Amino acid sequence: AIEPTIRPAWLTIEPPAPAFEANLPELSEEAHYVIQRHSRGGGRKDIISFGEPGRSVRYVMLEIYRPGSELSHFADPAAEIALRAGPLGPAGDVRISLPLETKFGQTSTVDFAVGRFGGGHCVGFVRHFNAPRLQISGVSCNMDTIVDRGAVTCMLDRLTLLSSGSDQKVAEVFARAEVNRKFCGQRDPLMYATPKRPASTQTAP
Repeated sequence: AIEPTIRPAWLTIEPPAPAFEANLPELSEEAHYVIQRHSRGGGRKDIISFGEPGRSVRYVMLEIYRPGSELSHFADPAAEIALRAGPLGPAGDVRISLPLETKFGQTSTVDFAVGRFGGGHCVGFVRHFNAPRLQISGVSCNMDTIVDRGAVTCMLDRLTLLSSGSDQKVAEVFARAEVNRKFCGQRDPLMYATPKRPASTQTAP
């Protein structure tokens, strides 16, 4: 008898049509974009990553999750990040840290160590909304130094919506966030400045 193939809970959509963008020119790696759909509940995850977990000196992952019927409620921040940190091989517990003020509002954060002997450092972040049901989460890791929490804020500042499809409520979340955008780093080069259009100059007569 032929055993039935077990269908995975999450299916990867090919080719992906990006709905979001994260412009991070300070990272040498190109962005890798993945879209996953829940096979039964219909939820969607858009995942943007830079680098490879456990291999790159700098690794960044952003996930925008629009759940369907597969999820009744979001878990606490530590549990949400622990679920996504598996490929990084955390060297210890995921610990709640101070929240960040971002363009999406107050964002919960966690800290955890990774790598051999726990020499790498990661900051995980989570911000969820109930109307619409939406969660923005991710991790930023350095294998050789402490993660700059200001750079994490800047990274979220640069997360933008390209297309919401028919999801007008998600478009409204990002439109409100843009009003609060700080265009981080324009006065501080350590914050990975968002490129600014040079002002035009006029020659005196």
